[in-house]
Amino acid sequence: MSDKKFGRRRFLKYLGVSSAGIAFASAAAITKEKIKSVPIDAKEEIEKLKPEIEKLKETYKQLDSRTKLILRLLMVTSGLDIFLSI
Repeated sequence: MSDKKFGRRRFLKYLGVSSAGIAFASAAAITKEKIKSVPIDAKEEIEKLKPEIEKLKETYKQLDSRTKLILRLLMVTSGLDIFLSI
């Protein structure tokens, strides 16, 4: 009778390990496919945003110096000052 329990326990342990392995492999495959599709989507989105970025640059150039200073201070304090260098 102990052989049956040992056999069942071994089977359930193997089933649990193999199920975890299958879940991990399928998650890795799905992630790999998503990563492959990101650069294509990102390039398309960047192309769509370029006209809007140019428009914002032109609008920023038209602002007076006081408003530019306030905007820069706001961006620096919020951590978005990297956009000022673009």
